[in-house]
Amino acid sequence: MVNKLNNSDSFVASLIYNQFVSNLEGGISSSNFSAGKFDAPEGGWPFGPPWEHEQFEIVFKNLSAAFAQSMGFQNNFINGMVCHVEYFSHRSVQVQPGVCRSSNAEVSIYFGTPKVASLDEIGPNGRDHDVIPSTGWYYVFAISQENPVNVATLLSKSFDSPSLPAGYKYFRRVCSVYFDFAGWGLNHFVKFKQYGNGNYREVRYDEEREPILEVLTDGSDTSPTPVDCSRLVPPHSSRFKIQVYDMVLSNVDVVITPNDYSYAGLYRIGCGLNIGDLEIKSSGQGFEYNVNAFTGPTPSVYIQVLEYIDEV
Repeated sequence: MVNKLNNSDSFVASLIYNQFVSNLEGGISSSNFSAGKFDAPEGGWPFGPPWEHEQFEIVFKNLSAAFAQSMGFQNNFINGMVCHVEYFSHRSVQVQPGVCRSSNAEVSIYFGTPKVASLDEIGPNGRDHDVIPSTGWYYVFAISQENPVNVATLLSKSFDSPSLPAGYKYFRRVCSVYFDFAGWGLNHFVKFKQYGNGNYREVRYDEEREPILEVLTDGSDTSPTPVDCSRLVPPHSSRFKIQVYDMVLSNVDVVITPNDYSYAGLYRIGCGLNIGDLEIKSSGQGFEYNVNAFTGPTPSVYIQVLEYIDEV
């Protein structure tokens, strides 16, 4: 069996390479082979389908890591491991199959099947401390023991230093999620979906299922006024998209000023009948807004955060 596996390595490796360079939706997963996403080489599989071989998962992971290294992704590559909050639980995050390099760049961590990180568990696939969950940002990690078969997820309040369960040595942050302890009466994670395969991911909020995306309601300030986005934009992110609209159709301009003034000039969004979507770059999890002087109806400006960019 071992000889058969070794002789088929070249075929497995070529398919893994193709998946890296084509950046397939869903990331790297051994299930892609058996699901029929890859055709057999001309003449068929000379040693049988690779996924039927014993130890295939281990060889798949090692080859994935080898190709990642050869392509320059050794230190921080990630492919797949796309995350979202499970809508029916409100207190867990699902991580899709994929592979990533550990934070210390020593090993690769491979998920062959989806895994769930739950606030209601302690340890692997749960949170890292036996404490009552509190409002604020949690970070989801892929973790691994020395034996690469033993992998799990972990929730931590620490951005880069989770307390690993016994036996686990390696970790890599794969997403961020806000836990709203008091909001909406459910003690729940703010629901999101993550998009993308590489290091930069779009994190989009679900407007229909998540009713607490407003960072400003009924605004009419004519002088610059801070808007706090810390519940919807994590501390390490500085790029996010907002939606601006005026409930009374007063047709004034809304001026958006990033906290760090990273862009020259100001953002002006014509309200009234138009809804404005704007991607901004701003540190400090917020920005300032004001409306231009007006003579008609008092404006009623609402601003929502729709998504942000997360580097994992």
